[in-house]
Amino acid sequence: MRLNITHLLAIAILAFCGSAGAGQTRFQLDKKNGHYYISTTVNGVPETEIFIESGLPGLMLDEARFKRILGELTLDTLGAHRDMVLSDHANHKLINVFSGEVSIGGLLYNGKIYLVDNYDKLGVPIHCLKNNTDTTANLIRLNFKNNILDFVPRDSISGKRTHSYRITNYAPMPIIETTMELADTYGHNGSITGRMVFDLGSGTAVYLFRKNVSSFLKKHKFKIAKARDKATGKVVGEGIFAGSCKLGDRTLYGTSVGITNRLWREDSFGCVGSKFFKNGTIAIDPDNMQILYWD
Repeated sequence: MRLNITHLLAIAILAFCGSAGAGQTRFQLDKKNGHYYISTTVNGVPETEIFIESGLPGLMLDEARFKRILGELTLDTLGAHRDMVLSDHANHKLINVFSGEVSIGGLLYNGKIYLVDNYDKLGVPIHCLKNNTDTTANLIRLNFKNNILDFVPRDSISGKRTHSYRITNYAPMPIIETTMELADTYGHNGSITGRMVFDLGSGTAVYLFRKNVSSFLKKHKFKIAKARDKATGKVVGEGIFAGSCKLGDRTLYGTSVGITNRLWREDSFGCVGSKFFKNGTIAIDPDNMQILYWD
């Protein structure tokens, strides 16, 4: 009899944990190699690890995860009309494309699902998630000091002294409009106004697309240095050591601003990553097309 009670208690605990995950809208962020992950129930499968990004074209996963997590879902098959798909700065071989709804804790993803080869995770575009338990709690808040992601109502931040960036494009990735005021440690400074990609997974606070800023850098005579791997001495990139870098009303001091030839968007002069908001908080506001930020 004692064994039966123990067995029933274990089942009850598991059921409670599963149901709690199913309604979850607050998550602990786990940072690995500069990228953020959460763990929750996905389509009834508990404790599923999810890679959250802002640069994914849709929900992405490999064939094994597709069968295990989404295999029982009724999805529309769109078909793979190209060989590769670009995501999180890499190309992946495309197997198939679907469309449908996927429950993620107490959230809902509704959009394209990319089945790709050699992709060792389940990736979800964070800005495409919606609160499925409370539609009034639709701000996507990222607390980078405490590593918390949650979905909150607008009145929960009413007492904060917030600033904002206007979002000009929301999908496939958020693009903001801002002015960058940059000063290097050699006395050179200048400003440029335009669009920047919000790149949650970037390992750099700010990096610039060389093709779009070359005349700006040349005009203000910024000192560009080579970045080398400490172990091998090999050149791994270029950048500016900035005495200050200001975007909107937020300023970082003593930071590196990367310059890349590898990545490029015609409509933007660079990217701003989560490191720019170190120890701060942002809230993506999809209804008003803005990113709020505060300390």
